[in-house]
Amino acid sequence: MTVWVVNIATNTDRYVQTMAPIATNPVVIDHASTRITDELFTSLNLEKRISNVLPKKAEPIAAPLTNSMQGFVNKQVLKIMQSPYFAKLWNAGNRRTHATLVALLSGQDTKTTRVLRNGNSLVINIAPVGTKVITALDKQGIPFFNSLKPVFAKGSSKGLSISILSQDQVSKASGLFNLTKKLKWAVPIVTLLLAAAAVAISVRRRKTLMRATVGGAMGIVVFLVGLRLLHRTFVSGAVKEGFNGQVSSIVFDTLLRYLKDGLWLVLWILIAAAIVEWVVGPARYAVALRHQVARAWGWTVNAVKQATSKESRSAASAGSVRTAGWVREHQSGLRMIGAVVVGLFFVLSGNITFGGALIALLILAAYFGLLQLLIMWAGKIDAGPPTSAPTTSEQPTSV
Repeated sequence: MTVWVVNIATNTDRYVQTMAPIATNPVVIDHASTRITDELFTSLNLEKRISNVLPKKAEPIAAPLTNSMQGFVNKQVLKIMQSPYFAKLWNAGNRRTHATLVALLSGQDTKTTRVLRNGNSLVINIAPVGTKVITALDKQGIPFFNSLKPVFAKGSSKGLSISILSQDQVSKASGLFNLTKKLKWAVPIVTLLLAAAAVAISVRRRKTLMRATVGGAMGIVVFLVGLRLLHRTFVSGAVKEGFNGQVSSIVFDTLLRYLKDGLWLVLWILIAAAIVEWVVGPARYAVALRHQVARAWGWTVNAVKQATSKESRSAASAGSVRTAGWVREHQSGLRMIGAVVVGLFFVLSGNITFGGALIALLILAAYFGLLQLLIMWAGKIDAGPPTSAPTTSEQPTSV
């Protein structure tokens, strides 16, 4: 967590880059579009205005007309929210509020943090989207909303903002954040040094290393559970402040995604290391497992030698020869298929994590390794038996 705080949470450029996907999230876009549309119609009270214009007998159609216009306006808002304009607005808003966010979590006493501590929340103002929608509607012959431009320019409407942090959330997270910000690189460096020292002075180094590895894995599991509990606290605090819980959950997961991905990656590495350390140890089952693996490897080597020997080539069936020839002829295509499948996985999977990419590359490497063994076998089989000597009937007749 200290590495995450130093690299992302307190670094403005990386923080903005981390939060950028929120601007393209369909749930956030749909929620924000609905709020902006509702704010436009609530502020203007369009239904009442339409009723005042219509004759008394036609007043019942005011509500259907308003609903129809509200659907049309919502589509215009969605177009702007899905355009690069909103992404730029979102990134600029995060860049402006980042310094305040760090100061607030660090417990600094500034004019801005004092205002936020009086029950206010740190928000990203998206009122310019409402102003842009009003301008677009005016160009399409719908000037009803022009009077709202000065109101939106002030950015005082709660409906035209996305909450980043509330005072309740700050009170729960500031202590841990401030501590990790002060410690910075000290925690990971000291941890690694102590682990190395423990192994170095230990009489039974393998067992000490294994215990450190398992202990680290258990610590990460506890930390991941703690993050899950913090997620619930964060969302509940946002809901108490009147903000959408689903959007708050997306904000939390997006902000901490690199931290969680890093923890999962290290956890799998530690689990793999612990397994290796156990396998090479003197435990009865570990010794038996190594013995069985050695027997399996010896059997595989003998099977390969027998399959590629001259006797095996001579005894190879016509089907095996045809299969080997096909493999040798299409080996480039078979390699290409593996690369294309993994490439499609990267393209179609969307925001793939580092762990997912690593697994995909390991599967591709295993595929290439097995394919190379198949190609080697095909090269031996497809060579065919040596050319036989000419028969007696084919001998030249002596004169």
